[in-house]
Parts: sequence; structure tokens; C-alpha cells
Amino acid sequence: MENLEMFRKRQRNLAANGKTRVCEPPLFFKSYTPDWKCLSDKDMKKLTNALISSGAINKSNGQWHDLPMPESKSKVATDENPFMKEDAHFAHMEAVVENILSAAERTLGGRFKSDKRTTRFVCRPRHVTYSEVPGSSQRADSLFVRKESSYPKGFTLGPKQPGYNIRICTADITNAGEFKLDDSPADILDDQRKSLGHAGHIFYNDVGRGAVFTFTIERSRMQIWYHTRSHTGVTTPFDIYENKEWFIEFVLFNTYAQLWELGIDPTVRRVFDKSGNLQYQFDIYPKATSRKPVTYETKNILDESSARTMYSRAMRVFDVRLVKKNSENPAERVLDEEPNVLRDYWVYDDVPDERTIQDDIKKRLEEELDQDAWTDMQRHFMVIKEDGVVRYPRKGGVTRSRPTVPPPPAAAEAFEFVQDENPAGTGPTPPQLTAAADLRSAGATQGHIPTAPRVDAVLMLRLHGKKHCRTVYKQLCKDLYNIDNPALFFHALSQVVMILRQFKLARYLHRDGSPGNFLLHHLSGSLPESLSTNDRAALEQWVTIVSDLEYARPYHGGSGHDPITGTPYYVAVEVQSRRYCFEDTGDIRDEEGPEDVADKSDEHFSFNYYHDLESALWMAIDFVVRKISQKHISGDPAVAAEATSKLREYAALLFTTEIRGSATRLLHITYKMQTKKLYRAIRDIYGKDTPISETIAVIQDLQKANTRLQAAAVTRQHKMENGRIVFDHEIFDDDIYHTLETTFRKISHHYIDHPDTFVKVPPAPKVPPPPRPPTPTPAAPKKGKGAARAPKPKAGEASEDVVMDGTDSDTRNSGHEAPPRTAPSTRTKGSRKRSAPDDEDEPRSKKQRTDGQEVRRSGRILAKMQSLPKTGRRTR
Repeated sequence: MENLEMFRKRQRNLAANGKTRVCEPPLFFKSYTPDWKCLSDKDMKKLTNALISSGAINKSNGQWHDLPMPESKSKVATDENPFMKEDAHFAHMEAVVENILSAAERTLGGRFKSDKRTTRFVCRPRHVTYSEVPGSSQRADSLFVRKESSYPKGFTLGPKQPGYNIRICTADITNAGEFKLDDSPADILDDQRKSLGHAGHIFYNDVGRGAVFTFTIERSRMQIWYHTRSHTGVTTPFDIYENKEWFIEFVLFNTYAQLWELGIDPTVRRVFDKSGNLQYQFDIYPKATSRKPVTYETKNILDESSARTMYSRAMRVFDVRLVKKNSENPAERVLDEEPNVLRDYWVYDDVPDERTIQDDIKKRLEEELDQDAWTDMQRHFMVIKEDGVVRYPRKGGVTRSRPTVPPPPAAAEAFEFVQDENPAGTGPTPPQLTAAADLRSAGATQGHIPTAPRVDAVLMLRLHGKKHCRTVYKQLCKDLYNIDNPALFFHALSQVVMILRQFKLARYLHRDGSPGNFLLHHLSGSLPESLSTNDRAALEQWVTIVSDLEYARPYHGGSGHDPITGTPYYVAVEVQSRRYCFEDTGDIRDEEGPEDVADKSDEHFSFNYYHDLESALWMAIDFVVRKISQKHISGDPAVAAEATSKLREYAALLFTTEIRGSATRLLHITYKMQTKKLYRAIRDIYGKDTPISETIAVIQDLQKANTRLQAAAVTRQHKMENGRIVFDHEIFDDDIYHTLETTFRKISHHYIDHPDTFVKVPPAPKVPPPPRPPTPTPAAPKKGKGAARAPKPKAGEASEDVVMDGTDSDTRNSGHEAPPRTAPSTRTKGSRKRSAPDDEDEPRSKKQRTDGQEVRRSGRILAKMQSLPKTGRRTR
């Protein structure tokens, strides 16, 4: 679980990993606030003169009268409250902001009026904001807040915080600011982390959020930040006294801009349902000319696991009902009874809509399949009711597609964050013993010491624009993450393989295989309370449906700069390493032999059909390794302990959250000896009477298929116009598909006859550390002329043998047990989308393993033999 500081650091590290661009303020406003008209030089001068005339700006030194330059950089006021001076100084920012607004309304009244204000500015550094999600201990030094709350009338926030009457909801924040009296590197670092933390929390908390603004001021050094699901843009530092025109522009924009310009989505609103619970309503404008939206109201949030990561698809999935008659009064509101599913997400702006992709696949299959096969195949597609980019309403009935986030401006540069380990960037102290200086050359001491992400250590990512999309599906389904019945799971997986085989027939790649993107739908139209299936007839009532096609593309299509897509647990190892790993190069002494495909892996590598198939295989391995039969848990404790220990060991070896995978994961798919050890481990756990170990045995079939493929591909590949090099479609055969489909069906049938339930492998029991022996009290030294007392360290200093550990006063655990944000979830109905794999109880990869030494040794050998390419990429 993450506490507040862990969350802030994670968001900062993501931003520092090539996701942040910096540019001058004029370019920043032009790029990220394109609908806001900055003041002309004439109007800015007029407004500045008015501020000087009113005394808001000191004519003598150009400083703000209510907020002069801090006299001292020391921020310590008292021992009881070291931040009091900082709070007291920047509390006057409220007066500065109000003076700017009043002057603008007096001198530029044609544009700025008090009734046109959309926000208000407050300084409240000691009080948290009210959030709907875990991590609610967020607090900011200052806030721009909506004048009218996004919550419905009658909504209560709960008890007031002691000593403060203003209660602010996180969803109503339009900009969060952090202050420091000093501009030291350590202070800049703290503001950077808090600023990214605020943005990440606001995104996670607020469903209706398209972008988040924040700002930081260290003494008089200011930066404006703009955070999106694509990247973060930030201004170069400017002085609020010397460059006050940009501070003025900042205040005007954050007060008078429309809410949608400030990142608020006007198509999402909060309402009460008939039970008095909060729900969301989504307005969907099907076309750019639509005057009236189609509205859906939520019943449940089925999944929002990726929304906690700022630069992601931020996919949220809801159980919704069509609103047939809307009203603020829930008693008068009429909802359709049929359950639907709404998916809200962000994708790259060059990705076609899901319905467009699905229609293309279906058209190709209809041309290839006979009538019976085509009729059967249609059951495996989602029925899409609404789909496309989110559109905002405008006057006159015209809608806009403003939710598209632009890429950073071409002139923007990569932003370098302050390092955690060394904020000041100081070097080592010189040696005290100089006699050995000539012994050590400069070259002998040079080397790279790993630190926090830096610009010069991070590849320049190609940051692309993103668009905000919503898709509404007719079927309410259950994703494979939530299936614990092995008969049903492997029944679904056999159909997954069949679907992928049909994708190959249509010459299409899915590229995002995971248990969340293949769903189970019951032919009755509802989800049964029980998932027990004791006969084949009941099993056949479940149909596997393919979804989330935004990363699917034609085999001979693509942009030539495709990112690594997919959930890391299920991505094919070749995709993770960006190279071919199964080639048979023949005799190394044969100088006339065919060129090794891997020699040019950077140039030649391309996603292919077998990579989709491997994702399905990883789904099976995940079920077998990260889960265990309930019967084994309930049996002999010693046998259960040994089995779970072995499975935890292999789970750590095979499953990593790193998108590039690991050497051990690669070896278990490409190196037969490691595959054999895994096979024997699973067979020893379940015995020879069950076919469950066949999920591992078919790895060798995939190895053989890939080896044959890459041997044939040496002479059967061609380069596309977009630069991609692909293998000929004809050299991919169906044998490996039939092998996997037959294997999974065999396992499913076994568990129909031998019902069982698979549960998550329990975490390793915690072993308490051994008690420390008491430290003997040293004997007091004898007093004498030759004995001198050790000097006491002065206040604020440490003796040279004492290491002072830094502490943070705000490290309370955010918790993950907060109340749900909508009506209590009826999880028995299931989820149509993924819940992120829970890694909380996974063993650490560095934990001691009984059989892991050879794997680690092989990994080191492999790392030397195969240097993995490090190409820039855009990530999810």
C-alpha cells in the first residue's frame, strides 16, 4: 500500500522519466490554453499602471505591496511550528490576487466582471481537501476552487475540520499551489513532488477531469504546471516581481477561464440516486452536430485500477443504465432496466475508434468465413451502442472535441527534475590525505552511480497527443481476472485461442491480450450468482467476447513507431525485449549460411500473430502459478506449505510489472531446460492424473512454432512503406492454435468431472525477527588528569559517529479501505473489465529461492550474449 509520500514520489518519478517538457511562458499559454486570449501589451500596461496607482504594486521597487520579497530565507519561526512564517507570509497572496482581479474589472471591464469569475482563490496550507478515494490526506498551500461545487445540492461533506470553517472538495479544485520561502534545491524538490502528487490525486479522485493545473513558488521563483494523461508541460521559472505580467496572466486565466478550459469535463456530473447515494451521469454526443446528448447513469464502478497512474489510459469502467427521463429529483428520474457498460479512457490521437476497428475486423471475417462460422463468430464481439471521442457542448448546438490533449510544442525541451539523493547537486569533498593524490588517476575514479531519473539518463520519449473516448457496450460481462473456476476459465481460454486464430484469418493483431480484455458473457443476458458449472451444457452457456480493440491493427498496418502495449504479465517475451529469440541460425562455421534475423533485430522486429497467442498462454500460466487449487490449501498443511512456497518462487521469476520483462521470464519461454523445471514443479504439485501441467508443456510447442517461423522468415519478409519489416502472412500456420485450443479444452473438461476452485496463492508467512540481546551498559571512565570528557554535540549538530535519518512529518498511510465513491458495489454481478493484478502479496524478486541459482546464472549469461536494444518509445 502507498502512503502519501510514496504516492508523491511515484508520480514525480513517472514525470521525470521523460514525460515532462519545459517551455517559455508565451509558448506554454499558446500550446496548453489555446482558447484563452492573453492580454495585449497595451492592456497589460494599462492594468499594471492601475495596480501601481492603487498601491498594490510598490512603485519604488516593483514588488507586490502585500507580498514583498521575504526578508530572510530562514523559514523557522518557532520550535513548535517551523512553517508558521511561511504560512503567514504567503497568506497575503489572497490580497494580491484580489487586487489584480479588482483592478482588471475596473480597467478592463468589458472583458472582466465579477459575475464572470468561475473560481475563487484561497490559502489554506494546514487543511486537507475532501476526496472520494483513498489518499485523502492531500493538502495544498493554496487553491483555485470552483465558485459552484460539482456536488448536488444537499450533499453533506461530513464533520468540519477543527478551527476551520471552509470545506473544499478535491473535485472542485482547478489549480493547486505550493509555496516556499527559500529557493534552495531541496525546497524546489519538495514543491515538485507535492505538485505532481496533487495532480495525480486530483486525476484519480475526479472522474470528470481532463487536465490538472498546479503552480509552485519558491521565494519569488514561479512555475506553472499543466498535467495531462499524455505528459506534463511546465513553464521556465519566472520572477513574480520582475516578470509580474505572467503572474497577472496566470491569475486572470485561473479566475475567468471557462471550467472546461481549466480541465473540468462538462459532460460528467454528480447526482443522487433514489437511495441517496452519489452516482455519475455521462452525456454522450454521438456526432459533432448533435444538439441533444445521450445520457447514462452509473450503478457501479467496475474498474478504475489504471486511473491512479497519471500518464496512462486511465480507463474506468462503469455498470450504467440509459437515462430515459432526466431530473434533478431522483424520484422523477426514469432509467432503463437493461444493464450496459460504459468505458471511459484515453488513447493516442491517431488511434481509430473501437467501432471502426471492430467493423473492419468483422467485414474481413465475413468475407473469409462460411455463413455458419460467421454467425457463430459474431457472438464473440461486443455490441457497441455508443463510441467515439468525448465532445463538449457549445452554444448553438455544435459540439467540440476539445478533450484531445496536444503533444508538447516542438520547441519544448526535456525538463530536468531535482534529484532526490542530492538536491543541491554537490560533488564529493576532497580527500584529506593528499599524499596519495598522484596514485589515483581521474580515469580510475570515473563511473556511473545510479541516481533518480535525469534528463541525460532517460531516453527522449516521443510524446504524442491523446484523445478522450467513451464506449458503451450492450453486454454486461465478467472479466477473466475474476474467474476462479478452472473449468470455466480454461473453457474461456480455449475460445480466446479460437478468436485469435480468426484474427489471424482477418490479418489483424489484437496486441493487448490480458484477462481484462477477454470477457465472459452469459447467454441469458445476466450474470448468474454462481459460476459453478458441473456439466458441459451449462458451460456452453458462457461465451468469450473480445474487447478493448484500440490497440488492434491490421498485420500490414501500423505507424512504424508502435509502443510496447499490453499488461506486463501477459506481453510476449519477444515484444518485451524487442528482438527475435527463437531463430535457428544453423552452424556458426557456415559462412555462406542465411543472415541471422536477430543480427538486425532493431530494424527487423515487428509484432506478429504468435505474440498474441503467447499472451493467451501467459494468461494460463498466470492462473496456474499465481493461483492454487483450494483442495491443496485445505489438505495436508506441510504439503500445502511446500506447494505455495514453490508457486511463490516461480511467480517472482515469471511475473514482473516491468514492461520490458526480465531475463528469467525470457529464459522460461525460450530455454527448454528452464521450461522443463517449471513443468516438473507444476506436475509435482498436482500429480500426473490432472492435465493442469499441460499449460507448461505447450510452451515447447510454441518454441517449435516460433523456431520454424523464424527459420522460414529469413527469406520471406518484406519492408512496408511505413518502414516496418514483417514476416509473410502465409508462413504462420494454424497447428499451434489447434494445440493450445485442444489443451485448454482438455483441462476444462477435466475440471467439469473433478470440480475445484483456484484461489490466490497466499503470501509467505511473516517471520518475526529474533530479539536483540540487551546492550551492556559501558563502565564509566575513571576521572583523572589524563582523561578528557568528550564534548557534547551542539544543538542541531551530530557527532561524527551518528547518522541522522531524515523524517517526514506527513507520512500517514493513505489506506485502501476508504468507502466506495458510488453506491455499494454488487460484486456478485462481476466486472466487465480488468482489476489490476494485486502485487501486494507477491514475494520480492530478491527473496532467496531454492532452485533459482541456475536461473539467475543463466540470466547473467544471457544478458552478456544478448544486449537488449534501448530504443525510445512511447508508453501506455
